[in-house]
Amino acid sequence: MLAVLVLLLIVATYFFMQQDSFGKLPTGQRADRIAKSLNYKDGQFKNNIETKMLAENTDYFKMMSQFFFASKVDREPLRPLPSQKTDLKAIPADKPTLIWFGHSSYLISINGKKILADPVFSERASPVQYARS
Repeated sequence: MLAVLVLLLIVATYFFMQQDSFGKLPTGQRADRIAKSLNYKDGQFKNNIETKMLAENTDYFKMMSQFFFASKVDREPLRPLPSQKTDLKAIPADKPTLIWFGHSSYLISINGKKILADPVFSERASPVQYARS
């Protein structure tokens, strides 16, 4: 029974991962262009400069302990964060402007063009929009 359950879980995971939102491996000209990149080595992109995943003198256990058990005082700013209201319709077209909305969202205005950069152009940060939080 356990083997059948594990097999069903594997099959379900496989089909779940076939959704368009998870992307696909590059082929043809795109794969060739990637392979020629200076940062592409041993089948993956590498940073030119080593990037540590954790701060020095810490580990995952400490990090998770702080995340779950730190007091509210340790997790919130000591004072309100500064903010400035901006009239987005009055951004000067002749002057490059960068407006940060928070987290990873920016409005870039340059040469009379406006570019909204946001990694999540959907209701939730999930590869599937039917997932509820």
